[in-house]
Amino acid sequence: MSDLVSVVVPVYNVERYLDKCIESIVNQTYRNLEIILVDDGSPDNSPAICDKWAGKDDRIKVIHKENQGAGLARNAGIDLARGRYICFFDSDDYADTTLIEKCFAAMGGEEADLVWYSMADVTDKGEVSALSKSNSITRYSSNKQATEVLLPRLISFDYREEETVIFALAVWSGMFSMDIIRKNNLHFRSEREIASEDTYFILEYFNYVNSVVTTDEILYYHYINTSSLSTTYKADRQEKINEFVKILTELSNKFSYSHEVRIRILMLYHSFTIATLKLLTASDLPDREKRRLSKNILKCQDLQRTLTSDVLRREKRTLRLFYRLASMKLFGLCNLLLRIKNS
Repeated sequence: MSDLVSVVVPVYNVERYLDKCIESIVNQTYRNLEIILVDDGSPDNSPAICDKWAGKDDRIKVIHKENQGAGLARNAGIDLARGRYICFFDSDDYADTTLIEKCFAAMGGEEADLVWYSMADVTDKGEVSALSKSNSITRYSSNKQATEVLLPRLISFDYREEETVIFALAVWSGMFSMDIIRKNNLHFRSEREIASEDTYFILEYFNYVNSVVTTDEILYYHYINTSSLSTTYKADRQEKINEFVKILTELSNKFSYSHEVRIRILMLYHSFTIATLKLLTASDLPDREKRRLSKNILKCQDLQRTLTSDVLRREKRTLRLFYRLASMKLFGLCNLLLRIKNS
């Protein structure tokens, strides 16, 4: 096992979880690692924890930088990385200690450009919710297979299909080729300018792959932080989502991705919009203001243009009903459904 693997971890305000995350990396059964901890100007004790671990394991490098967000922190790690492959872990998550070894085993001797693995959610109480029910391995041996079969599944789930695994659309769910990243100068955009820097990076990366392997085995544990900023309503959230979908659509056109990829992007848009509406409904704003704002979101022409049968027939039944009501301009019923769901 001579291939060096870089593991990049952006660190910000996670002193409660950081030891467990780093411990799961340093204890990987695959030993040939460089571990890059990027302190993103964290105001808590996280920088000291990073330095403590660097003192104990010479595979660990620490970058201390000003706060610019997770996307740009990952870029700092990319610029320093020397590995053949690279993983991006979040600092409040943790990995199965066999993750990297099993990624190499899943390749089956071929030099894959990407290995994608399954994950489980972990709550504040330590409860684990797993999506995968199998341990099978699937190989996609061409760019066409990867972008037309796998990529749509990563973007959004088609509820007409019965699948035992729902993969996460997040960079912490894959092991990437540094050769592709270097040759094509791939970097993350800031999450302060784009709604999901992970999604953009993944769509861009897929344009260059020729071989992808997926394993359904759960190898990564993602912490669900209910107090995160991403779980609070912000006035400009939906505006950023509208712009984000335009950017993703332009990117898919640039790379001549399939019609199915474009459909799944719109489904993702619907999921993001529902999340915004749920946060709005749960906010402390007056009820009248909530109704006004939700109506403005639902009647937006950018959204209304996406409410076609070709998209909606793939949605979950409740979501399909909600958006059909929105397409009929029955915004009062939409608000009622949101209140029922939140209660």
